[in-house]
Amino acid sequence: MTEVLKKFGRYFLLDQIAQGGMAEIYRARLASKDGAGRLLVIKRIQAGFGANVEFLQMFKSEIKTTMGFNHSNIAQLYDFGEESEQPFIAMELVDGKNLRQFLTRFAELKQGFPIELAAHIIEQSASGLHYAHTFKDKITGEPLNVVHRDISPQNILIAYEGNVKVIDFGIAKARTNSEHTRAGVIKGKPSYLSPEQISGDHLDGRTDLFALGAVFWELLTGKKLFQGDNDLAVLKLIESCTTSIRPPSELNPNVPKEL
Repeated sequence: MTEVLKKFGRYFLLDQIAQGGMAEIYRARLASKDGAGRLLVIKRIQAGFGANVEFLQMFKSEIKTTMGFNHSNIAQLYDFGEESEQPFIAMELVDGKNLRQFLTRFAELKQGFPIELAAHIIEQSASGLHYAHTFKDKITGEPLNVVHRDISPQNILIAYEGNVKVIDFGIAKARTNSEHTRAGVIKGKPSYLSPEQISGDHLDGRTDLFALGAVFWELLTGKKLFQGDNDLAVLKLIESCTTSIRPPSELNPNVPKEL
């Protein structure tokens, strides 16, 4: 990781954790004597990308959607703003790895993911999603009807202490969102899309549960539930999911049939 130790508004950026197409993520701390002991994450839009209207709307959507969240299985959002024409959010630092990294490591070791641990991770993730799905505006009391839309192993973090956190509500759909998906544009990772996302139907929390089920199947078997030579082949498998899915116990005899 590159050491930057650069002042960014009220924060010191300590090192870069990750960089995506338009956003970059840093480990940081408050730039004050009292704030030196608390580490957090700064996620900011890279310089020059603030003019991308669609990405900026998606970034603001994450703020709108998660600012009021307070649940042990969702990474907490602390602050947001703009510094040097770069919009940013400050959030909880989860010291650990995402589920994709764990799956990759187990594959390298040629070991199966522990079944009890898989069930625990999915149960904790489902608890966080249930909170988001039933979340209500704290002022009006109206349900926000939040749908994450991008549940995948990359967006489930496991802290070294054992806590499970759902992250990245950046493409979440909520009642308050001003952004609407353009016709023909599907948001989310192909292998974890629900049939409703593919067909463009109305979405609710069940689309996240479908994706979480696909993640669970993958944990139990070590293989993606929907896997094809290309994205179109994957989408066709999802469309025929009522007939194409095999019980995970067929691939992993250690999985109890009740599960």
